[in-house]
Amino acid sequence: MAAFIGVIAMISTGQAMSGPVRILAIGQVDPGYSPILGLMNSEPAFDGTLVICRSIFVEYTVEELRRFLRLYFPRSYEDLLGYDFFVYDQPMMIFFGDRQVDWMYRALEEEGTGALAFTTSQRTEMFVPWMNTALPRAFPHDQERIIATGKYDIVSYDIDVNEDPSLPPVLAPFVELGIEEIRPYGRIRLLFEKQGTTTWATAENLPFFGYPSCPLFVSWEYGEERSRIWATANQFHHPFWDQSDGLERYALDVFSNIVLYCCGRELPEDLLAVHLIRGNFAEYKARMGMLYSLLDFIERFGASTGRMQVQVELLDSMDGEARALYLDQEYELAMERQVEVLELFNGVEADAVRVKENALLWVFLIEWMAVTGTFAMVAFLTWSLMVRRRLYREVGTTRGSGV
Repeated sequence: MAAFIGVIAMISTGQAMSGPVRILAIGQVDPGYSPILGLMNSEPAFDGTLVICRSIFVEYTVEELRRFLRLYFPRSYEDLLGYDFFVYDQPMMIFFGDRQVDWMYRALEEEGTGALAFTTSQRTEMFVPWMNTALPRAFPHDQERIIATGKYDIVSYDIDVNEDPSLPPVLAPFVELGIEEIRPYGRIRLLFEKQGTTTWATAENLPFFGYPSCPLFVSWEYGEERSRIWATANQFHHPFWDQSDGLERYALDVFSNIVLYCCGRELPEDLLAVHLIRGNFAEYKARMGMLYSLLDFIERFGASTGRMQVQVELLDSMDGEARALYLDQEYELAMERQVEVLELFNGVEADAVRVKENALLWVFLIEWMAVTGTFAMVAFLTWSLMVRRRLYREVGTTRGSGV
């Protein structure tokens, strides 16, 4: 706890945000396959919506994909402008009408909407419809050159972050945290930048003849409002983003920095401290789910949880206060509130465990009495039917002599 509190001193507060960042994620973004929903849900400053329009590993019918589009894609241009940021992960554009494509392009070209895309697939069913729209014009990667190489392999790589001090601190601060020390870093496909872009990081030591390296993250400012638009060679279900091997690549923090930068929000000065705060929010959510399950288990045995339910409501209220402070970038106050939340949470969990143990003790006693009573009854019946019967045999009859 002391170490947790000590981090507070390292955080400097920033300018308040103007509400959550609304993100529209489009493509193969099903939670059973993609980590994008988890990334959006783990950052209190984000409010995300998924538009699933590609079936991969999770099998959907064409009609189901069209239904997702009807339900979750904005129904007017004004509704689309309610989102601050777009994520594109290999979207199947055959499901979108010309008007919807025009809305998305106008938002990027005229309205200053930020975006991040992975669209380097060389499957014709994906890239042909994508290339037949205006959207590739808005992105800083050269899709035609990617297709022309004919290299479809997904390969491992090492990361080299651009530490140019003239660049905003979007990725460079992660070097000090050891982001370049993981080797190999993950898996990517080739990416080529357009002229006039900024390369934020490169992938090195690629096993491609003639292509020993390629850009990993590129961006530019596009259109009338200079929209900040990024492209990545990291497919979203690869280790850079999902960390399935348990290595800490700061996926959530990298994603958050990109989104905040593209939306013109202030970047956190102390990444490690903000990383800890985000982790505490995620831990609270996971522990609260387990606590609700425990309270439900207790109630099934007839034990009272009224007092603990009141404490749970208080915990949710305090967590909401911490999230509000976090959204205002009052990081020091948010962490102080988190300390109070975790201390109270420990007490509520201890009470719940104690009540559960008492409830289980009564269950054990009742079951013991039931088993013992059944055993006694069986023993009595056995004695009555076997032992007692042997001692008191029925009197036999004899044959009388004739006269």
